[in-house]
Amino acid sequence: MTFARYGIVENEGGKPLVIRDLGPWTEHPTVTHDVASVVRELFDKALLPPGRRLFYFDSAGDLDEIVVDGARFVHFAPGRRCIDCGGEIERGEFRCAGCKEGDR
Repeated sequence: MTFARYGIVENEGGKPLVIRDLGPWTEHPTVTHDVASVVRELFDKALLPPGRRLFYFDSAGDLDEIVVDGARFVHFAPGRRCIDCGGEIERGEFRCAGCKEGDR
């Protein structure tokens, strides 16, 4: 059995965890299709403490949120906004220009 391959993009204490789907999708399921296992693994590695949000870049490069309750996947939510302030972001980014530069 194969599992989704992902990399950690952002893992700064007190901020959301951000991962990226790595593929190759001809050999591994996407994070989207293996989300329950991915959430469980991140929880088991103590990367998802209570209240921490989880975002991911999917296989198309879009940022979305994986809403979790402990080790349980709840649902997907659009995440095309800055993870810090909610401002607009460029494709492939997870922070707006102001938050990246420390202006906010």
